[in-house]
Amino acid sequence: MSQLITYLTFNGNCREAMLFYQNCLGGELYFQTLEDSPKTENLPYNYKKYIVQAFLKKENMLLMGTDLFD
Repeated sequence: MSQLITYLTFNGNCREAMLFYQNCLGGELYFQTLEDSPKTENLPYNYKKYIVQAFLKKENMLLMGTDLFD
């Protein structure tokens, strides 16, 4: 059985996009924000809500996303 794995980069709207994909495709959605990471207490509030990793899992599909990029 093959598996579809896709990684997407967003510019601050990862949560909205991944919720949209979940609505269209179904599956279980998980988020990790910067706020959940250690040593981020000095970051501005807006950045703390950025998504470090998002995972949408359904059967043989894994869709991942982030708000962080170089």
